[in-house]
Amino acid sequence: MLTPANSLSVAEALSRLAQAAGLAVGAAYVVGYLVVNMYLAGFGVANLNLVQARFLATGLLYLALTALVFSGSLAGWQVLRRPAAGPLPRPAQILLVLVADLALTAVVIWAAGQILTGASRDAPWAHALAERRVNFWAGLAASQIALAVPAGLGLALASRRTGLALGWLGSSLAAVCAAISLFVFAVFVYPAVSPAFGGGAPVRVHLLLKQPAAAEALGWPDGGLTGPLTLIDQSEARLMVLDEQGRLIEFQALDLAAVVRP
Repeated sequence: MLTPANSLSVAEALSRLAQAAGLAVGAAYVVGYLVVNMYLAGFGVANLNLVQARFLATGLLYLALTALVFSGSLAGWQVLRRPAAGPLPRPAQILLVLVADLALTAVVIWAAGQILTGASRDAPWAHALAERRVNFWAGLAASQIALAVPAGLGLALASRRTGLALGWLGSSLAAVCAAISLFVFAVFVYPAVSPAFGGGAPVRVHLLLKQPAAAEALGWPDGGLTGPLTLIDQSEARLMVLDEQGRLIEFQALDLAAVVRP
């Protein structure tokens, strides 16, 4: 039976859980917004519409992958904090933990790439599966290494007394490395992952325009049906595509009769 004190403890725990969940959702949304716009910046455009559910999905993708990659490192750190009795000397124990951590991280990155790029294998992806997987593996590894630098520095500084100057230096380094991590993720990982998992892998499409004259003006005299296009971004209001000449074309959703996927 719950006593008043126990009820208060449960309420406090639920309140803290709700606050943590709210912060996680907010962080994921901001991260997703930054990743999507860093990706689109490579094409010279931006998506400034703040109300889009896919930003949350993209941010959760980044945070989930980061948590998976660093889970082994956190476990290894907890092991190293406790002196373990055994035949191995301390340096050998540290080396063993580091090797195990690297092996686990490599397996996590490899498995994530296999799953997240292999979804909807028969979809008309603009880039081959092998190319997307290589980009994913290299990009995720580089992105997480950028985060590991300030994390390792923070642990080192936390183990000793540091002054205000070193604290500001560590914070500045963490901010720069976080920006680098997001940029690498946006350029290599995001366009390799299926949209079903919060990614933005481009697909090949044809568009059927409501006004055939618009298609003819762009060089497609086929009753309003465009030639093969690479869809790089889609929202409720617009679609952005690349044609075979590499031209970026933006269509308003109201001007489209259909999106045809081969």
